[in-house]
Amino acid sequence: MPHISLQDNLGLDFQIEPDETSAIQKYFKTLPELFLAGGSFHKIASLTIQDPAVTSFQTNLSLSQPVPVGTSEIGFTIKAGINSTVGIFVPDPHLAPDEKDSLFGPGKYDEDVPVSPTERYVTFGFTGTVGPSVSSRVSNFQFGFNPSASFSITNYQKFSMAPLPLTVSQAVVQTIAHFQLPGSIEDLQAMQPDSIITLSGTGSLKFSASANLLPVANPLALVDLPPLGSLSISEGASVTVGGSYRLFGDYEIRVRKVGPNTVRLGYFKEHGSEWKASVTAKAGLDLSFGGEDDLFAKIISAISPDAKADFDELKNAKLDAGTTAAIQATVQAGVQRTLELALSFELGSLSTKQAAFLYEVDLQALDPNGRRVILDALGGDLTGLLAGGDHLPAGIKAIQNVFTNLRQAKYTFRINLLGIYNFISVSKLALKGQILFDAETGELTLTDTATASNIKASALNIGGRPNVANPRQLRKVLASSFLITASYRASGAVLTPPRLTSSQTYCEVHEQTNRETMQDELDAAVGLGLLTGEEAKNLLGGVGNFGQTVAYASASYDDSLATALFLDGEGTPRTMAEYEVVGREAMQVTIHNDAADRFRLEPLQNDDLWNQMKAKGQPGFRQLFRNLSEAQIGAITADYTTIVWWAKTMSDTAQKLIEIRRFVTSNPTADTEAFEKLRSDFADHLRSVAADTKEEFGRPWGIIATDWLTNHRSNARVTLTGPVISLARQRQT
Repeated sequence: MPHISLQDNLGLDFQIEPDETSAIQKYFKTLPELFLAGGSFHKIASLTIQDPAVTSFQTNLSLSQPVPVGTSEIGFTIKAGINSTVGIFVPDPHLAPDEKDSLFGPGKYDEDVPVSPTERYVTFGFTGTVGPSVSSRVSNFQFGFNPSASFSITNYQKFSMAPLPLTVSQAVVQTIAHFQLPGSIEDLQAMQPDSIITLSGTGSLKFSASANLLPVANPLALVDLPPLGSLSISEGASVTVGGSYRLFGDYEIRVRKVGPNTVRLGYFKEHGSEWKASVTAKAGLDLSFGGEDDLFAKIISAISPDAKADFDELKNAKLDAGTTAAIQATVQAGVQRTLELALSFELGSLSTKQAAFLYEVDLQALDPNGRRVILDALGGDLTGLLAGGDHLPAGIKAIQNVFTNLRQAKYTFRINLLGIYNFISVSKLALKGQILFDAETGELTLTDTATASNIKASALNIGGRPNVANPRQLRKVLASSFLITASYRASGAVLTPPRLTSSQTYCEVHEQTNRETMQDELDAAVGLGLLTGEEAKNLLGGVGNFGQTVAYASASYDDSLATALFLDGEGTPRTMAEYEVVGREAMQVTIHNDAADRFRLEPLQNDDLWNQMKAKGQPGFRQLFRNLSEAQIGAITADYTTIVWWAKTMSDTAQKLIEIRRFVTSNPTADTEAFEKLRSDFADHLRSVAADTKEEFGRPWGIIATDWLTNHRSNARVTLTGPVISLARQRQT
């Protein structure tokens, strides 16, 4: 029988006979000739693995010629040169007899594989290059890794000191002789007790599964005077969305033999790296209203108290094919982005010792379907492990699954109903306006045609293509609309279901996030009282680059809280001075003593200086800040302008709405014309508010300041999604 040659330049020469069940015997087209670089192995080859002189090490092996690997087709090739390693793991010698070390430690991929002081792990591995993508089946040994990309394969074989410890060379020979690849169920059965196979590289994992989203309506008013009808919106139930998922990035497949016929199959994400998530949600091709995959119909059913009436109105409108296709494509795009963010958050939330997916497999209990599912999973297709939810094939048990929370309706799908107070029902708003989706957050926005044209990313509208909102323009419109909505609700000029809330939101997407930017994003959580300053500092740690992140914050208000934004507990309008104090305090949360813009803090903290600024006006700021540059004075001026605008707008609005409230109180059967005049004047005031709304109001400062007016009683939520920090905090009152 042919042998594997293992030599060095100091006279070491082993001829290793591979075990008949090993991958080398079954799948290697030629047997490798291995050459040890350096003399470190030669020095310890004859020592026992228990000898104190034998410590953890790893050395390179050189192959004299390429080795193709596969069955009928070549799955990958181990190239000639230094593309192999051999090593030994020795536990920390300072451990107590009852303590255990961890085999993998704080590396790229972690899982607690304990090693006692009387145990050793010998490692042997190759670097392979994936062949052309001729097939996705596991028999080609590509394991989901990218065509032509390199990946590493390592075997870990466990050895004990009892009854007698082997020599280092004996342990290495046995490890090489029993080298395995997970190419079949029989290969998994042939793995040595407590052995581990790892395959690490760049590629994609795919699966199909159903998620549950909780649609949440955000009713917002436009500047036009709304009618006095009662708003027709309800708190929705979750909707089930089927979809196909792909995860792209660096990952490790790990197979660990934990029993004579039992293995653990895990998929691990490299720490600090990002898996890109791609989702294709199932969606109907027409407005069938009730079809299995009709996402728009599902959304309407979730947020409408009379879905049938809305369905009938949409059907009777006989929408043209282009409009129908655009609606479905837009809703589908929004759902897909929402699911991508949710899955990315779950992946980012994994602890350093958690697998993204981890299953325990009883190899003897597998039926033909279970065998197929495991082989597909080893090839990068996890559909069989996830499509059935908790109903797995016989012999397979889920230990960890990042998709679990997506099945439990823990993620919301927000729908901004911009102008719903004017149109009353969802169907009327949809028919009279347009549906757009936010490519950053996945949120849908239903709004009138005029507003839609102002916030669309492009004027081009092709049937079957989703309508995309311009994020920056959308944020400004939503910020001003929230202020208008809160004003209307506080005035009692609109009728709203008691539990329905309107939300002020903030979102920012960063392709690369440095430390300063991440600190700014954490400010929203600190300002809303969802995170302490110390917690934020600990999250930042010593990290300099936080990768691609998505920051999202929202605060929701019902009628009572909307009123508290303008009137105190006694029903008295809040003063401009009061708003200025709150605005200045909120602004301080977004500025740090160790930041370059800390000069902005003094006027926010010093009452006398602030009053001098008000007295002199902006042209006189140079006299007050003689030691600052023009750019620095410009930054202080921007803060001052924002706070004064907000304080005046809020106090003026409070005066306007108290007039309406007092009129209604003293004139329960008041003349309609007089009441309409008050409402009309109020609407005119809010038009000017919308026109003057500052961009800063749609950023963390605005959300913090508004929440502080209610003494932290809003339903607030902050989410940060990224490869380094994934954080979700919520205050539900």
